[in-house]
Amino acid sequence: MLFTIVGPMNNTNGSSISFVDFNNGIDISDDDTLYIADTNNDRIVTITADGQQSTFGSRPGISRAEFYGPFDISVTKTSIYVIDTASVFESYYLFVDSSSNLYLSDFETNQVVCFAAGYSFPQVVGGNVTIGSGINQLNGPLGIFLDDFEAVYVADCNNHRVQKWNYRVKFGTTVAGDGTAGSDLSQLNCVSSVIVDTRGNIYISQERNSRVVRWTFNSDVSIYIVGCSGSYESNANQLKKPQDLVFDSYGSFFFIIFAVD
Repeated sequence: MLFTIVGPMNNTNGSSISFVDFNNGIDISDDDTLYIADTNNDRIVTITADGQQSTFGSRPGISRAEFYGPFDISVTKTSIYVIDTASVFESYYLFVDSSSNLYLSDFETNQVVCFAAGYSFPQVVGGNVTIGSGINQLNGPLGIFLDDFEAVYVADCNNHRVQKWNYRVKFGTTVAGDGTAGSDLSQLNCVSSVIVDTRGNIYISQERNSRVVRWTFNSDVSIYIVGCSGSYESNANQLKKPQDLVFDSYGSFFFIIFAVD
């Protein structure tokens, strides 16, 4: 069953606390507080497990208390990290691990880089500056996920696949999708976000197929989770351009943010 957590049922935008406008990134803390990057409202919306809503960053700006187009968010035990598109050009998604290492997908240079905690210079952990579909290349990387073995999973949007880079390995492995855009169970169409559970199952949101699928470990095809029709409809079980997803602390639910044109 799909429920709307924040935002009106008629898919309109707004700036009141119950509305969001071009919301993209999402994360959830250990106490199941939901954090939403409300991009066009230049703020972060929070929703506690008991439904209490609040915001921070109430106007556009570049001071420490302001945002200008926040696009993605990552929450750790001690800190909140936000990609502010006015300051970080063409990096749309991030992931921060338990050691405070910061991973960024760079849409322009087709790479994923890591800023190790305490260091100012990044290390390339996926892709290179050459756009392409080879095993060491990316084409429009978006969402990132890091598993317990420090393997990096990348939503390779324009290659219609998920690439996995094992720790300190220069070449990636395709773990979901066949590299062609389509709506068959073996295909993906602009992967926007990816997360992996403890069993190695990969959950994938697809912007252009308007659905979320699960790719089981070592499988060649996916299983529909939500948005089975592959196109946007106003029904309660359909999506429109899902952008990001997370599990709650029970590992049995995910939340989806919808982009509204």
